[in-house]
Amino acid sequence: SAPEPLSDEAFEFDNPPWECPYPDGRITFEEQARIAKIMEKEIKYQRLVADYEKKKLFGFSPNAEVINARVAMFFFIVALITEKASGASMLEQIGLIFQIFTT
Repeated sequence: SAPEPLSDEAFEFDNPPWECPYPDGRITFEEQARIAKIMEKEIKYQRLVADYEKKKLFGFSPNAEVINARVAMFFFIVALITEKASGASMLEQIGLIFQIFTT
């Protein structure tokens, strides 16, 4: 079951429902700067990963799928031109290729 929501009394400033890891409930400037540097590194890393995923040419990524579709369309047009020039259908052309490579 879902946890019970905290009552308004639990949010009193003098008596929080959690323990503060800092003395007197206050964080120092140095600790804030340290945490900010850690967060900055994490954000930079996440951006690098996102850029890598966008530029990826292999695997399941949008860029790879676009390239795959363009190559497929190109070779389909080549097959149609070859069919028109040779008189052999696409299936016959595939059969000829298999015959060449299996003999």
